[in-house]
Amino acid sequence: MIATVLLLACSSLLVQEPPKYELVDAFPAQDKFDKPLYLAHHATDPEVYYVVEQDGTIYRIGRGGDDAERSVFLDWTGVVLRKNWEEGLLGFTFDPDYENTGYVYVYWSEELPKGRRRSVISRLETEREGEPRVRDDGQLVILTVDQPFGNHNGGTTSTRKYHHGFR
Repeated sequence: MIATVLLLACSSLLVQEPPKYELVDAFPAQDKFDKPLYLAHHATDPEVYYVVEQDGTIYRIGRGGDDAERSVFLDWTGVVLRKNWEEGLLGFTFDPDYENTGYVYVYWSEELPKGRRRSVISRLETEREGEPRVRDDGQLVILTVDQPFGNHNGGTTSTRKYHHGFR
């Protein structure tokens, strides 16, 4: 008897329709992004989102969604290695004291001589005057890990106790 009741209860769960979802363009005024990986914001810049693209670009865009303007915060398209799907600019975070330091952290793929590659975590300095932008001369490499292959290199960067996940 109990088995029959359980069987009927389970079978009714199996035939239920899944919930309906509707995808909505969060930034309809923006041109399409190419391989966006991450969306960040910081309390010091409350009306702005930072969109991280795998090719090595970070854009600043308006949070409202109806603004077509975008500015480049970081352009490392000529720096990051992008030979495989799991390489490129893969992580971004603000320093816990960003308001005072202006530091941000990125996780990225670098090509080395003889076809070798590595994953890198770097601290970058931003311009403190005018519109925020990463300085060209302000990189400090914090950690490198040689990578034997171009796949399974995904990860992220977080400044919560300086946590990072390498694969």
